[in-house]
Amino acid sequence: MAIQPQEVIMSNPMNDIRALVLTKPITALERLRYPGESGLTPMGEANVLDEVVGQFADPAVARRALDENLTRDRQIELIAARGDLPSSAAFVVDQDVVFEALIREHAEAFGDEQHDHSEDGFEGGVLVADPFVILAWAFKYHEREDWPELLLRSIGGLTVREHLLVAIWNDAGCPQVFEEPPVGHGEEDERSDGGDDDAPKAYLTDDMFDAVGLNSPEVRDDLVALIAKGRAVQMSRVEIDEAKLVIAERRYKRETAPLSSDAARGGSEQTKDELNF
Repeated sequence: MAIQPQEVIMSNPMNDIRALVLTKPITALERLRYPGESGLTPMGEANVLDEVVGQFADPAVARRALDENLTRDRQIELIAARGDLPSSAAFVVDQDVVFEALIREHAEAFGDEQHDHSEDGFEGGVLVADPFVILAWAFKYHEREDWPELLLRSIGGLTVREHLLVAIWNDAGCPQVFEEPPVGHGEEDERSDGGDDDAPKAYLTDDMFDAVGLNSPEVRDDLVALIAKGRAVQMSRVEIDEAKLVIAERRYKRETAPLSSDAARGGSEQTKDELNF
């Protein structure tokens, strides 16, 4: 009588740890202590961290659980792994963790050899990428309770707030700061005064500032002061689009990244096979 081979059931690391999240969230958190030991990719581990945080009704309890089970550096790694994607953990971790994760994201995206990204970075060392990386993160983080404090942190010679003002102003086309859009703006094809018949006239609107938590009455005065001091670098549309493309590509890679190490290796082997056709 022939012996039938037994079916081998392969476990799925992501399913295994998700089961723990629901029943033993602290044990699931312990699995994230060391990179890769969970069998997940950095993106998979970051997703699990978000799911663990979601099991705690009290953010203070969630932060205490993270602090007791993950080192500060490990928290930075996990927050940075999700980049500017929505994240529950991003609203629980300490402000320093968020700030260091932002600096790490910029360094990985645009190369840390370009200039000093630290809080003590040199004056006038702002690159095109700086304000737009910060702008992308601000859409996610501006609802943190300590956002006003984060705005005062410095990167490369400008505060986070100043970087955001520079990004918003440039992305709008560097318009007159106090010029209000006319009634019905956007409904008509209004032209600029710069002589380019194909370019619509640019304006700064309050919702551009509100979208990233810059809603103080003096925000436009501060932007004018930055421009007057030569600290608001005027950027070309090509430079802006190139920076935003890098940011968008990194976001897409995160959204489509494999969650388990096995899946990542499988994808890598498939790519090799395709290249060796």
